[in-house]
Parts: sequence; structure tokens; C-alpha cells
Amino acid sequence: MPRPQPGGNPENVLGVVFDSTALPGLDSSSVEGKVTKLTVMMGGPYWSIYPSSPTNPDPAPRPGSAEQLVEPALKHLRRVFPVLESVEPIVTAPHLHLDCIPTYLPGHVTRLRELHEAIRDGPWAGKLSLAGNGYGGVGVNDCVWSVDGIVKGLVEGRAVTGLERWAAPSIDDTSASTILPALSPQAYE
Repeated sequence: MPRPQPGGNPENVLGVVFDSTALPGLDSSSVEGKVTKLTVMMGGPYWSIYPSSPTNPDPAPRPGSAEQLVEPALKHLRRVFPVLESVEPIVTAPHLHLDCIPTYLPGHVTRLRELHEAIRDGPWAGKLSLAGNGYGGVGVNDCVWSVDGIVKGLVEGRAVTGLERWAAPSIDDTSASTILPALSPQAYE
């Protein structure tokens, strides 16, 4: 999802996952390939629990129920994918998961770099490895990727902090836009 300009994301969408493509084979054979399942993620820094910012000068109120998310999700999908304008969903299953995706504050990269160095050089060296979306990444795939790297390093006999990707000197923590590329595992392979 491109980084929004002020007022350019009225539905407060963080991203859309095409579950039918990302997780094929989970549906019964009667619907496999005949329907498209989507997950629309919304909220995060766009909701009013966060202060206003240059990209979000007027935060939206947090919805009171999951059902309130269906209409803006459909509106977003129809705006981004005009071919869906006349398509009605067969099933909607809204869920409201509060505080489930970390929102990294300014200085996150610097803090992780310092934490990596403290673990690597301190009494926890070789005894502690960290994984999870609180350290970088936004979902299960990033968590699995980071754990896989830790396990491979440990099997090879290396002391691994799990924060090695933050030690890269090319990571710049001067703006929020530099954090997003740092979250991509491919950027450090």
C-alpha cells in the first residue's frame, strides 16, 4: 500500500491481503478458485488514540464495533479496485483486534540497534535471542522469518541476538519513511 498523502486514505486502511492467493489450499474444493477472500486491515495510527501528525491531521475515532468496519473496507476496495464496484460480498466477517500491530515510534531503529549491541556485547551474549513483531515486521510471516534466522544461526553455533538486521549501518532513523524498508527481510539478504 503506498504511503498516503494527507487526506488520501479516508477509510484508514493499512493494507489488504489476498488470502486466497497468500494461503491457497485452505478452502474446500467446492469453493477453491471460485471465490476471492480478502483481509482488509484498518486503523493503527489513523485512529484517534494517536495524536495528529502531518500525514494524519484529523485522526478518525476508533470504531465501537467490528461491524462498523465493513462499509469503509468495501468502500476502500471499490475505490482501489473499480472492477469491484458492482460486486457484493458473499460473506463478511469483521473482527476488531485492538493494539495487535505495533506502531513504531520515532527512534525505533536506534533503540533496536542499541539493544542488539547491548545483548551482543553484554552478559546476555549467546544466551538471549529476540523475535516478534515488536522488533520489526508486521505479521506472522515476519515473525517466522526472524525465528528461522535465529534457529539457523544457533544451529551453526553463532551467538544470535535476533536483531542483526538493525545493526546495518545503512539503516537511517531520521524519518518514519526509512523504517518501512528496514522491515523487509529481503533488504538484508
